[in-house]
Amino acid sequence: MKGLLNHCGAQRVSFDDLKSLPEPQPLTPTHYPLRHDSFVNECLTQLGKYGWEVSTDERGEKNMDFSLIQSFDKDRWSKEMKPKDTMFGVICLKSEFSDYEPTIGLRNSNTMHSKARFAFGDRVFVCDNMCFFGEEQFERKHTKNIYDELPGLVEGKISKARSHFEKHNARVAHYKTAKIGPGRYEAFDNVYELNEEEDVIDSILGRATGKGIILDKGHPTREKRVSIPGGNKTGWRTNYFTGSGHLEFLRNDFWALQNAFTEEAKKWGAIGGLHQERTRAVTMILDEFSGFNRVWEAKQKQAQPEVIEV
Repeated sequence: MKGLLNHCGAQRVSFDDLKSLPEPQPLTPTHYPLRHDSFVNECLTQLGKYGWEVSTDERGEKNMDFSLIQSFDKDRWSKEMKPKDTMFGVICLKSEFSDYEPTIGLRNSNTMHSKARFAFGDRVFVCDNMCFFGEEQFERKHTKNIYDELPGLVEGKISKARSHFEKHNARVAHYKTAKIGPGRYEAFDNVYELNEEEDVIDSILGRATGKGIILDKGHPTREKRVSIPGGNKTGWRTNYFTGSGHLEFLRNDFWALQNAFTEEAKKWGAIGGLHQERTRAVTMILDEFSGFNRVWEAKQKQAQPEVIEV
């Protein structure tokens, strides 16, 4: 599987390689590191419990990909060179979807560079692009009881995976029918009257590269504004109008635009760095401009049972 692109300085490794790593050592009295393979294994255990299978490639090997950074990095506070041990991983799941498959993205650092992180995403078959979306994800600090709490955290998300991917399947279907062209767009409590296809692209790119979007809105202690690097604005636009080199994406809709972004994201190194946050942000922006949020909310209201007063 070539869907996981290494972050700068990372080495591609197997699950067996993760198992063979030595026991991570705590760096402070309150630091409780989590073995990379323990995190992956807990996910596999819970996936099996809820009936999910890992997909396989043409050779019959499981579509799991892992990337490991083991180096020295300058500490942002002390400016000293300190060891870095960070793992990025993707587990791809079997499904009935024809042009993409569900994925789970993992990130873990035993040198206090990041929390243990879990997120849902997808991998598009035709181009191996990956995107993450944000309704069901978690982060856990490496503090006391992390091993005790991890099974519950992972199960809490995987138990909701089917409904989560059902929503994402509806999102993809909506993106494929939502054409980009002149018209009225409602997004982020604003109304945009746009006359040309390029005006729509500019408005979306302006939001993504300018203001960006706040992740985890409603949780003030976790709010984090994420924007797409402005230098990649031209690449995103070019990919959209050229189909990212794939005839399947010459379709002037939101599905093409999302894949134009994820194609550009390959240059940064998928999974590594801010890839999860950036693709979550892009999905949230496209959900607004495409009208998917309104369509989904209306569908949920319609599905609610009618309450009859006695």
